[in-house]
Amino acid sequence: MRRRAFEWERLIARYFSAEALPLTWDGAKRRYTGIAGHEIARVNSSDPANLGTWKKLPERFKYVEDRTDKRVILIVNNARFGDGVEDSLVVMRLGTLTPLLKALVNNDKERWSDAPKDQR
Repeated sequence: MRRRAFEWERLIARYFSAEALPLTWDGAKRRYTGIAGHEIARVNSSDPANLGTWKKLPERFKYVEDRTDKRVILIVNNARFGDGVEDSLVVMRLGTLTPLLKALVNNDKERWSDAPKDQR
């Protein structure tokens, strides 16, 4: 079954919206907008057995990074892990992932820490 143009992009934008995150898909510009400082792109791995997508991820990062001064986040759709948007994989550089996790943990240490309460 062939998907309509930008169906995944719209689905991902609806998912983020349902989670109260400001990410939207701008069809005219063919890009995601709404989260300052981040460039979010999607990579399609239409064939679950296609490992070429994984081999080309560093090249895709470089391609997107060369065109922006923002932090890059790639969303990889792969039917091997399920057909829903929640089954997509998010790939980030550590320079992007660690500040995100640090902000998450620092905003609610009780919720996000596994350390014993006397060590928090």
